[in-house]
Formats: sequence, structure tokens, C-alpha cells
Amino acid sequence: MNFLKFRISCPFDTEEYCLKELVEKASLLNIEIVNCTSTNGEIRFESDLASVEKLQAYLKLPNRISLIIANFKARDLPKLFQKVSKIPWRNYLINKEFQLKVLSKKSRLNNEKKISATFEEAIEKYYVAQNPKNISNPISTRLSSTALMINLKSPLIYQASICTNDPKDFRA
Repeated sequence: MNFLKFRISCPFDTEEYCLKELVEKASLLNIEIVNCTSTNGEIRFESDLASVEKLQAYLKLPNRISLIIANFKARDLPKLFQKVSKIPWRNYLINKEFQLKVLSKKSRLNNEKKISATFEEAIEKYYVAQNPKNISNPISTRLSSTALMINLKSPLIYQASICTNDPKDFRA
């Protein structure tokens, strides 16, 4: 089965209850989830997309479910451009039209306008040879230290995200 990595954001100090609810509901719905871990305000696990779509309707405690697309560090704008332009956006965005919100904290990349421009150029580079439809997809970006998280709101799941090495850098 083709498993993807997901992140569930939940209120602080409720991780234990969210994890218990996730495991119980998954077993009731005959959904296979693997590699479940809980840390500060989040639960990470692996499953297939169709199962998570089904499961999200039955979960009560989580704030949102995110798809983890990729992990990387971005210490400067050229590196950010390089990494973002290599992401297969066709798999996650219907087209190149999107809304971008950038939040930078304790990061070398602290100019939110330049980060936004770099991000838009990278996605434009990816779509340069294609003619997609004009449908807007909201994207938000948060930077902390050298870590980068890119969230993509999707109708299929609550939110898809690109998250970097240390989950403690980002708290929903």
C-alpha cells in the first residue's frame, strides 16, 4: 500500500487523548495507520490518503490534519528557491494559482516579502511549460530558525504541509 506521512495538530496536553481517539477510530473503520508518534501539540503517522479522508470526518479532538510533502532546511533564498522548485507541485496544486501567507520567526530568512517572491518564482519555474486552469489554492509558509513549513489547504484533507527537521519549531 502507498503510505503518506501525515501530521495532526491538536490542543496542547491533549496529545494522549488524540492519539487514543485516532487509534480507536482507525480500528473501527478498518483503517491501517503506522508509525504513530505524539509530541508537543501534534501526532505524526502514516496511512493512505483515501483512509485519512474517511477518518477525518470521525475525529473530534484534532484541529487539523496535514500532509507532510517534504522535509528540508532553507538557510538562504537561493536554497529556498532550489528546494521549492523541485517539489512536484502538479501532485498538490490543481494549477499555479495560489494564495501565499508567510510568517518568519527566529530565522535567517526574515524578509517575508522576499520569501514570498522567491516562493512564487519557484512555483512559476515549475509550471513554466504547462497551461493549468485558473483555480486558487491557499498556501501559508512559516519559518523558524532554519526550519521551513509550507502548508497547503486542500479540499481532500484539512491541510497539507511541508515540514522540516524539528517538529518543536512549529506549534499549531
